Amino acid sequence: MQEGELKCGECEIRAGPSTESIYKTSPPTNTLAIIVNISNAGGSLKVYKTADNQWGNVFVDKVGTEDCEDGNKIVIASWEADWWYRSLGETGIKYIVKKGIDAKST
Repeated sequence: MQEGELKCGECEIRAGPSTESIYKTSPPTNTLAIIVNISNAGGSLKVYKTADNQWGNVFVDKVGTEDCEDGNKIVIASWEADWWYRSLGETGIKYIVKKGIDAKST
């Protein structure tokens, strides 16, 4: 298996933002998981979902430097359609998406 290749014939990897994204960012609607590559300088991805409260969102989880084990700087996290994120610091983001559904991110 080559780098960037998946065993799932119905999935593909798509590039996400290559710079810090401090504003609400949503991956394509057909995203199954996200791949977060955290640089040596550190960084994090904070995940939220829209909610009917005074802030309009609820914190779901965070992926950051502390989630990296044994020097590995890549974390793969499952994704839900109603989630969105903000990234801080130096992170590379890619999406694992279901093929055949052409959806834009926001």
